[in-house]
Amino acid sequence: MKSDASEQLLLLLDDIRSKTLRELHRYYIVDMKLTDFSTRLSNLMIVCDAVRSIAALMFDVHVVAKLMQELIL
Repeated sequence: MKSDASEQLLLLLDDIRSKTLRELHRYYIVDMKLTDFSTRLSNLMIVCDAVRSIAALMFDVHVVAKLMQELIL
């Protein structure tokens, strides 16, 4: 069961997401004069996934290095 605070936070985050997407749409259409920005958006999604994967790998390497250091000491 969600609390009122968590429900309000979800509504706030949804509002921020909606405003961000509207502004991004406006930027692509008005400022960049793109009629179809699906390729650009797809490329951004690929970059985000790659960054997430690299961050996870770096975390894994850090954890393994720390464990190895603890085993040696």
